Amino acid sequence: MKHHELPCYLVEDLLPLYADHLVAPQTEADIQAHLSHCKSCTLKYQSMTAPLEPPKQADDAGGIQFLKKERRMERRKIFAAVVCCLVLFLGVFYWIAFRQQAFHFQVDNLYQLADGSIYFELVPSDKEDAINGISYHEQISQNPSRCEIQMGYSLLSLWQSQTGTSNGRIYCFVRTPEPNADGTGYLPVYYTQGSSQLLIWDGEEKLPDAPDTVEQYAASTLSPFSIRNGF
Repeated sequence: MKHHELPCYLVEDLLPLYADHLVAPQTEADIQAHLSHCKSCTLKYQSMTAPLEPPKQADDAGGIQFLKKERRMERRKIFAAVVCCLVLFLGVFYWIAFRQQAFHFQVDNLYQLADGSIYFELVPSDKEDAINGISYHEQISQNPSRCEIQMGYSLLSLWQSQTGTSNGRIYCFVRTPEPNADGTGYLPVYYTQGSSQLLIWDGEEKLPDAPDTVEQYAASTLSPFSIRNGF
């Protein structure tokens, strides 16, 4: 370093003012002369005046997209949980409210009608107080060895009922016998509900002919059954 040049420590102190053009012209010239041959001070000056690097937009955008994806996944999980709870609730409610409860009957007035159909009555062996509606279903059993009639009440029918409105009802059926597999006879007819099982007709027994009063009533019986007051 020549005797009239500025020392490095002084140039380093003046660099911020030099970078902002706040030094006197002679001082600026001396600093420029020093920087022209001093690599160390030149690097510090370049570092000081180098433009700041712009933020990494791609990385930020990727982070934002990741957060959005996480939020969407959380919302989907919450929605799926709500839907599952709702389906479970509806399933339990349906099973409790609409599931048929067994109702017990006894068979009465089993006759053969003139057209070959059979007439029979199911008489409740339990009191029907507070039951306003009995649901009905019939099918050929799975094996298919018999016809099955299913009747019962649900909790919904109890909630909707009016006490005493259905006491003493008799359910009157007119059915055409179903031929069995080999065509030699007819399928037996059962009432089944849960563990309850009642044989109505075995398909083989010779039935007595229906009296005129039953023939007349059977002609007005609507499918699948009609109801009359028995008591």
